[in-house]
Amino acid sequence: SEVEFDLDELEGTIADLMGTCPSLTFKFGTTTVTTSASTTFAGVACTALANGARVELEGTLSGTTFAATKVELDD
Repeated sequence: SEVEFDLDELEGTIADLMGTCPSLTFKFGTTTVTTSASTTFAGVACTALANGARVELEGTLSGTTFAATKVELDD
């Protein structure tokens, strides 16, 4: 199978937020989003993320799990 390095983009509202920065897990509907030490937080501190916040993500979608490489507040 071919490996693609195109980043996926996702935007939505944070729900079911769990974990400790920088390693968070939250849901966009049925998609589980994960952040890690390599995730860039743009315009919002990791610690400021909360349920109900709208964010835009870049990263890699694998099945129903989205590994975010960038988290940005959605204005």
